[in-house]
Amino acid sequence: MKENDENIEIVSNMKDAIQYNMDLESKRKKLHLKSDHALCGAVVLNTKTNLSLNRASELLYVDYDDAVKEKANLSKIEKPSTSKAKKFLEIINK
Repeated sequence: MKENDENIEIVSNMKDAIQYNMDLESKRKKLHLKSDHALCGAVVLNTKTNLSLNRASELLYVDYDDAVKEKANLSKIEKPSTSKAKKFLEIINK
């Protein structure tokens, strides 16, 4: 659906995407991390819906390469790789 050069697209699983975005925002606040909300939105749309990261970044007017970097950063928050990082996240999430 394109009208007046606006990027409007039907997105499946929007409820899951919004909940996931809220969870990520909560984690970022607990860790005192600053990030670009539009980049996070592109990653969320890619992760929880049927949109590719390239298309999600186009919809939110962000650079694709920056979205790829943000996706890598967010994966570190969700799945820490070292035992110290896991313990740190356990302490913060209490």
